[in-house]
Amino acid sequence: MNKLKKIQKTKRQALYQGLSENEKAVLDSNIATAKHIWAEVDAEHSKLFSEEFDHTFDDHADCNRRGQGVNPMSEEYIERVAEKRLALGVSPLSENGMSIDGSSLRYTLNKVLTERKQGGRPVLSMELLIELKAAGI
Repeated sequence: MNKLKKIQKTKRQALYQGLSENEKAVLDSNIATAKHIWAEVDAEHSKLFSEEFDHTFDDHADCNRRGQGVNPMSEEYIERVAEKRLALGVSPLSENGMSIDGSSLRYTLNKVLTERKQGGRPVLSMELLIELKAAGI
């Protein structure tokens, strides 16, 4: 068992303290649902907001420019991304092309939860999803 798995097991055991067997089963079900939802959110987020991952393809020179607060992408691309983000109601990227907050992730989470509800698939509250994610479960 690697270190991450041990940490997750310890956190899950802490959550189980004082719960009945039925409550543990509900918690396990919620955790499984949360994992599926977050997997959907991650996939959808990378599709909808691929500009937030552009930096992963930077060469050394682009990386240095971003470090100096300059976005190495073309002006046309920067404008197109800014218009898209404005239309979707999420925060613009910073001057160096990086995300400044979690607004795009919240947008994607809302979108996925809405789609799951409309499709009759299991949904958890945003608060519970964020709590489980923060707990590393």
